[in-house]
Amino acid sequence: GCHVMVESESQRIGEVTIPREIYRQMVVGCHVLLDTTIDRRVDQVVRDYRGEFQHAEADLQKALNDLVKFLGHEKINQLQTLLSQKDYENVARELMVSYYDPLYRHSIRKYAYDLEITYDTINEAHNILKAFYQQQTDASADINLSRATVHQPINRS
Repeated sequence: GCHVMVESESQRIGEVTIPREIYRQMVVGCHVLLDTTIDRRVDQVVRDYRGEFQHAEADLQKALNDLVKFLGHEKINQLQTLLSQKDYENVARELMVSYYDPLYRHSIRKYAYDLEITYDTINEAHNILKAFYQQQTDASADINLSRATVHQPINRS
């Protein structure tokens, strides 16, 4: 069958609402937790968004101002200084540690995971995930999932 992979989200993302049936499938579907080091996460975000950082600094400064109620004036002033110095790595790191990770901890706890992957490279995670889905469809496959924790299938129907 066809597998669609989506990031864990609530039914509302900003002003957009995920259609009810799609969201229901997200909730009852197979859940995979991907994890890597903070350094790898920072590197990935900066690689993915560097161009946007450079072209949208005013928007990013405004977005940081919107986080004052969560992080406080002192932390936001530090982040704005780092952003104006184009120190995207430390901006990303600090936002992950101080804002996003605590915010997503709640979301992570919502599910029992069918598979947990701790990876060094995104290609490694891709290969483990691919092997996991192959194993689900071909029980006789000899597949190495040594870098993953595979949990017993959970009946969510």
